[in-house]
Amino acid sequence: MHDVTGEPVELDNSPASAPLSSSENCLFVFLNLLIIIAGLGLPYVLCGSYVVEPLEATLVDAFGKIVHVEKNPGQHWYWPFFNTKSTVCLRQKTFTTKGYVPDALGSPLVVSANVTWSVDKPIEAKYHV
Repeated sequence: MHDVTGEPVELDNSPASAPLSSSENCLFVFLNLLIIIAGLGLPYVLCGSYVVEPLEATLVDAFGKIVHVEKNPGQHWYWPFFNTKSTVCLRQKTFTTKGYVPDALGSPLVVSANVTWSVDKPIEAKYHV
């Protein structure tokens, strides 16, 4: 607030003139640090969230060893540090092949095959196939 001449006017009991007490200052710093740490840590916590689709499995491994296998559809959470997540499709798949095979006289025979399979064990499908 300024008077007619443009000089600032001091008001009694003005919050602008009173410094923070030591407990208020400590609380102010603590709350700001808490918000900053929570704001920085929130993305890391959210990185542990993942979605498993129907007919899909998610493998969580840490240091090359399987830690968790999730087959239930929906949103799940696992510790976001020092692990990797990979997905394995459990749907039924079909593979069609065509080709020519010579018979005993050397004449070509048309051969085709349909192969249908699905994954039952996601760990074996990921590491042993």
